[in-house]
Formats: sequence, structure tokens, C-alpha cells
Amino acid sequence: MTDSMKSSASDADWRSNPRWAGIVHPYSGDDVERLRGSLRVEHTIARPGAERFWRLLHEENYVLGLGAVTGNQAIGSKERAAGCSAA
Repeated sequence: MTDSMKSSASDADWRSNPRWAGIVHPYSGDDVERLRGSLRVEHTIARPGAERFWRLLHEENYVLGLGAVTGNQAIGSKERAAGCSAA
């Protein structure tokens, strides 16, 4: 794909994708391609998780989480929810 094709695709995505609704882009797709580096960084392990998370945020009513920062907090929260007591 040529740079002009990429910039056209970027511009079309900004106009049509609901993800960018309400976001103002004071720059063109050509500006983005011109300033982008020549090496594309791809996080192959993180991408499926990020895509799943985005899909869950927009398709599900809520994402269940314990709100724990540490493993011990998560276990304690789970035990309290189950009616157990951690002694």
C-alpha cells in the first residue's frame, strides 16, 4: 500500500469509524504518514487482548472485575463475596 493510499484510508477511517466520533483531527492522513517512522511496531501478543477488551467495552453491558490491586486483595474479595472468612 502506498503512502497516499494509507493516508486516504486513515482519513476515511476518521470520518466513518464511530470510535473517533467527537474527536477533532486538525491534521490530515498525509501529515500522519509523513511524520510516522519507517519501522512499524507491532505488539502481536497484546493486540488480541486489546481488541477483545475494546469489543467487550462496546458490546457487553459491563466488564466484571474485582477492583483488586494485588493477588491477596483479589483472593480476600472473592472469599468475602463467597461468605468465607480469611483467618
